[in-house]
Amino acid sequence: MYSEPSECSDEDSLPTREIPMSNEVSETSNWASTETALEAALVALDLQGSIIHELRGKVAALDNDISHLTALFKDNFPTCDAAGQAITLSKQQIFDTAAKLESAAISAKRTKIWGSFPKFNSPLQATETLLRSLTAPSLHKPIGASWLMSKAKKTKVSILITFNSESMVADALAQTETLKRACNLVRGVSPDKPLHTQKYSRRSTRGSPKSYWCMNLDAR
Repeated sequence: MYSEPSECSDEDSLPTREIPMSNEVSETSNWASTETALEAALVALDLQGSIIHELRGKVAALDNDISHLTALFKDNFPTCDAAGQAITLSKQQIFDTAAKLESAAISAKRTKIWGSFPKFNSPLQATETLLRSLTAPSLHKPIGASWLMSKAKKTKVSILITFNSESMVADALAQTETLKRACNLVRGVSPDKPLHTQKYSRRSTRGSPKSYWCMNLDAR
C-alpha cells in the first residue's frame, strides 16, 4: 500500500524571497557617499568662515596700529610732515619758484642811476657818459640800458643798467659818491630788486614799480 500524495494549497506553500536589484544597491550607496561629502563640505566652510573672521580682526587691529604710529610720527617728528608737504608741491609752485630764481639772477646784474637826464636821447649814451667818470674801466661797457619813466610826469627818473656780472654792480655801487660829484644831476645809485622781494608802504606808492615803466631799451 502506498500513500497518495496530499494536495498542497497555495496557503501551505513557502513564500518566495525577493532579491534586490543591483542598481538599487548602487543608488543607495551613492546617496550615502554624497551625504557624507556634503557634511564634510559644510564643516570645511564653517572652519573657513571662522578663519576669515579671525583674519579680519587682525587686519583691523593692524590698521589701528598703523594710524597710531602715523600720528605719533607727526607729533614727535615735525620734519616728517614738512617733508611730506614739500613732496606735494604742485607744478605751478615749482614754475613760480623757478621764475623767482631767474628774476633774482637777472636783477643781481642790474643797477639804477637816479637823477635828471634832459640832454641825453639814448639811455646807453647817458650810461656810458656817466660811467666814464668812474675809475673802473669795465663799467664803461654795460650790456644794455633803458629809461625808467614816471607814469605821472612822463619824465625820465632813472637809468636801468645791465652789466655782465654781479661784481660790476658792486663796483658801481661803491663809486656812488664819485658819480654824484661828477654829475650834479645824479641823485644816487641803487641795486635792482626782483618784484617779488620789493615791499612798499600802503600810504605811498613812491618808488613802486607801478609808478614807473621802461622805454627805449638799448643793448649791445
